[in-house]
Amino acid sequence: MNTYKKFTKEQLNEVKELAKTKTLKEIASHFNINRETFLLIRKEQPKIESIYQEVKEQKKSRLYSEEGLCCMNRILAIMPLSPKAWVMQCA
Repeated sequence: MNTYKKFTKEQLNEVKELAKTKTLKEIASHFNINRETFLLIRKEQPKIESIYQEVKEQKKSRLYSEEGLCCMNRILAIMPLSPKAWVMQCA
């Protein structure tokens, strides 16, 4: 079984920043490794997995807050047009 070099504290901070906007493939490329190797390192170093999941949850909560979804549902319920027709009308 291959053992990969552990990420340093600085690299873990980089992962945290990169995870906010980059895909797994892009993060791996940043460290000059391929996606599959990065996934193996994540398995060997659980801190990377926890950082990645934490950032993923933060992104999800910003994008889909319960209050925001309720507001969108209320707007859609009173709109006379379908969302597709509304977008076409606004273009």
